[in-house]
Amino acid sequence: MDFKYNFRPFIYITVIFLRFSLIPGKRPEEISVVLNDAYFTDKQDYIKVLNVPPKLTKSMVLVTEYKCHEESMVGLQIIVDTSAHIQKTIFRDNWNCIPEKKLKTHNTVVILPDYFVYRPDIFNPHSKLIANVKLRGWLHDMKHWPSYLSLDMEYEESQVRVSYNIATDPPYSRLPKPANGCAVWYYDVLSNRSVKRIPKCPAEAVRAYHKIPVAEEDIAKTTVTTPFGLFVFVRFPFGLRNAAHVFVSIYLSIYHLSIYLSIYLLNTIYLSIYLSIYLSLSIYLSVRIYLSSIYLFIYLSIKYDLSIYLSIYLSIYLLNKSIYLLNKSIYLSIYLSIYLSIYLSIK
Repeated sequence: MDFKYNFRPFIYITVIFLRFSLIPGKRPEEISVVLNDAYFTDKQDYIKVLNVPPKLTKSMVLVTEYKCHEESMVGLQIIVDTSAHIQKTIFRDNWNCIPEKKLKTHNTVVILPDYFVYRPDIFNPHSKLIANVKLRGWLHDMKHWPSYLSLDMEYEESQVRVSYNIATDPPYSRLPKPANGCAVWYYDVLSNRSVKRIPKCPAEAVRAYHKIPVAEEDIAKTTVTTPFGLFVFVRFPFGLRNAAHVFVSIYLSIYHLSIYLSIYLLNTIYLSIYLSIYLSLSIYLSVRIYLSSIYLFIYLSIKYDLSIYLSIYLSIYLLNKSIYLLNKSIYLSIYLSIYLSIYLSIK
């Protein structure tokens, strides 16, 4: 007895299962994919980047293949995620698409900034940390493209678009930037040091604002990129733009004290001058007393018939002694005034 099997229901079930299993739950990144040129019609648009770079480099030449059924605008852009988790466009290029039946290609030269592709060093101190690098291509009709451009929604609002992931290296795993000049004289010394502690210049220690501490919430703002890592300043360095300004503000804060100090110094100088004048007057009076004694001696010698020669000799001798004492007193008063002014100013 022959049995016949009807496999038609099983075939329907298998086809339905495969049909629903191939429906993706998430929109793919690349939605402009055509397997064969024979499937193209005049109403189809198409865009694709033929040579997607595997890694982000300084300069690249991108070959874009595209087709449009009406006059449109084709665009490419490279976006990255910065360290602040903000998407930033680092490259953009647009060109017109004229309707044709065959595929066309367009070469785009991409030159990126140094701080995205090179490692941090003396020639590239502002290197940036980036992630999630994407190369995007899109195609818009000329009617709606200006409005999307003003909103920066060209890729999101396009019906024909492609997106590719591009790898990027961490900052210290990138290639070094080619040198276009000579490094400063101390670069080799610092880069070849085997110890972590760098000696402090004695001249820096005498600066007033070098000892001012940086606020804890602002320490991260003083980060400096060096060939051997990131450094922060816990005290004010010389290189900060506002270091001199802070020094001036601190100096102005003690300005009133300096005014009082200058007045005090002037008072001490005036006091020393008054003392010197007082000493000079006292010495002058003493000299006058000496002269009066000489006059008295001459008068007595004449009155009591003493030898005139002896009286003249004694008078000249006493006069010389008085002049000598006068000079000594003047020098002593000057030295004393200088000493008092210095001593009181130090005190």
